[in-house]
Amino acid sequence: MVRVLVVEVYDVLRQSLLDLLGELPGVAVMGGVPNSAYACVRIHREQIDVVILSTCQLSARNLGSIQAMRQANPKAAVIVVGGETAPGYAQLAFRSGARGYVTRAHIVEELGLAIQTVARGEMYLARACSDGDFRGSDVISRSSHLPKDPPLS
Repeated sequence: MVRVLVVEVYDVLRQSLLDLLGELPGVAVMGGVPNSAYACVRIHREQIDVVILSTCQLSARNLGSIQAMRQANPKAAVIVVGGETAPGYAQLAFRSGARGYVTRAHIVEELGLAIQTVARGEMYLARACSDGDFRGSDVISRSSHLPKDPPLS
């Protein structure tokens, strides 16, 4: 079972994500928190395999949150659920330490696969971003067979 924690500021959206996760096979829902500060505490104290960071758009604060969660537990993989399909957003998330990027528009179809993929130590890129240009990054294409986690420095 992959242990998953949800980070979403809005209660109704957080509950919707928890409900969706509860229907996925092989997923143990560890609950939800409203922000990354609470997430970092939970990630540090508990065995969390995957963190779902839900955001409307990536900001410097969100990117810092990804880095903070990775520092709290380098083994916990972060998946960003965002509204943008422009390749730059996913690329920023990956460069900040995220292991997956799923768009809100395709969350029902892709979240389960994304969780299983990052739990194996691989990266996941949403299908909606597959036509993007990721040159200059280790993310080359949408695939569940992308490079393993690089060592943290």
